[in-house]
Amino acid sequence: MASAKRSTILIAEDNDGLRALLASLLRDEGFHVLEAGDGIRTVRLLAQHDIDALLIDVRLGSEDGVALGRDLRLDRPDLPIALMSGDSSGSEAMSRAGGLTDVFLGKPFTLAALVATVEELLDRRTD
Repeated sequence: MASAKRSTILIAEDNDGLRALLASLLRDEGFHVLEAGDGIRTVRLLAQHDIDALLIDVRLGSEDGVALGRDLRLDRPDLPIALMSGDSSGSEAMSRAGGLTDVFLGKPFTLAALVATVEELLDRRTD
């Protein structure tokens, strides 16, 4: 996957500190990263940039990240999406997504798990 490190990843996470940490970790791994703290900014960034994969929190502040992920997938069927959560079971979140997201990443997770998830999402995009 030669182009993975040039890929653009969008992180939609309402916790500013966590979002900044995730972005920093992925940048250190060579990815281009954009950040959104809410659904409106997420949608705006998706419209303005060529995003290769989306990491979205299940609870995006007062918004439902699962519903947002479903809606975004309907608009962009080729966009690989991972749901992230620290307090929601993966099977419940994925079930609510109705097959319209690709991967669940349970918090807390390691850097290796984060990078593996991003690479899995990028592999899905090239399929």
